[in-house]
Amino acid sequence: MVMIICVVVLYKSTELKEGASAKEQKKAELELQISDENERAKEIEESKLYPGTKKYIEDVARSQLGLVYPDEIIFEPEKENKN
Repeated sequence: MVMIICVVVLYKSTELKEGASAKEQKKAELELQISDENERAKEIEESKLYPGTKKYIEDVARSQLGLVYPDEIIFEPEKENKN
């Protein structure tokens, strides 16, 4: 009878150890996801502030309006002929 109890206890302890290692792995994955999401939230916060900066205004003026500073020289690539 004692042997049977020892075998059952040994079997159950093995199952518990496997379950614990699976839980530890899941915990590590979730911590990595939390870290990634915190980083993403920080980037979103920074992007909220960007439209109010001088850099944003310059980028929009350059890309959408084609404006440049008076002392700035622009070099455009030559267009290739398809002949």
